[in-house]
Order: sequence, then structure tokens, then C-alpha cells
Amino acid sequence: MSTHYRSQINFTFQSLEDAWNTVQSVNNFVFRLRNENDDKENLTVMDAVENARKEFESRMDDDLDVQHALACVFELMRTVNKEIDDGRPGSLREVLQFMISVNEIFDILTETETRLTGEEKTLIDEREKARKNKNFKKADEIRKELAEKGVTVEDSAEGPRWKKA
Repeated sequence: MSTHYRSQINFTFQSLEDAWNTVQSVNNFVFRLRNENDDKENLTVMDAVENARKEFESRMDDDLDVQHALACVFELMRTVNKEIDDGRPGSLREVLQFMISVNEIFDILTETETRLTGEEKTLIDEREKARKNKNFKKADEIRKELAEKGVTVEDSAEGPRWKKA
């Protein structure tokens, strides 16, 4: 996606790996958006979303300039990640809506509103109880069992976050 559609593509396994890493980066960002506490408005984030939306549309309207359109998306991701890291999450729903609209064009998001099975929910609850009781060996065993089922668990201050692989 970093080559203009009229240009010849030079396929290499390195470029394939780079593309995979890019897709993973976007998916991890969306996962983070869905799991952050978003109860405030953040004007920096709101401005960044609006600028990204305008620039993205402008670049796509300019002979499908995908490379520069995606650069707008990554600039937004940097800005939002910095705000979250600095303890100022907010207006993340607007960012998520923008990312979903970008996904309607590129279809790269693998992170969807997935539901856990009853067994997976039970395992996550058991793991959290084991962690609270400082039984880290059992918690690690349950994490491994969940991983075998395709569920990745991340610990956070708000409790466990999960995503399906």
C-alpha cells in the first residue's frame, strides 16, 4: 500500500513483513482504543481526528494517493497514543469511528467485536482471581490455556483485557 497504484510493485519478503507489521500496528491501536477508559473530551485528539479526516479524504481524492493518506492515519495514531500515554485519554470514540471508516476502504482490521465463549469467560475470571490471590503460577497456566484457545490476555489497572488472535 506504500506504492501508487500506477507504479510497478517490487515484491520482496521484507516488504511483505513490513506490510504485516503495519497491519498489526493498526490492529493493536484499535484494540487499545476499545479498551481505554474514555469518559472525557480531549481537544487535542478531536483536532487530530478532524485534521486526519480532512487530509485523508484529500489524499484519497488526489488520484488515490494511498501512501500519503495512510501517513495521515499514522500521524493520528502517534498523537492519540501520546495523549493516552501522558494520561489524557479522551474522545477515543471519535478516533475509533475514523479508524472504522478507514477500514471500510482498506479492510485491514482483524480486531472485531468478538465475543468470548462461556468457557473462555470462566477461565479469564479464574485467572483474575488467581492473580488477586497472588497465585501467579496458576494465573500463568490459565493464560497459557487461553493462548492455546486463541485468546490473548493483557493485564491493566482496570482489569484484564483480552483479544482473540
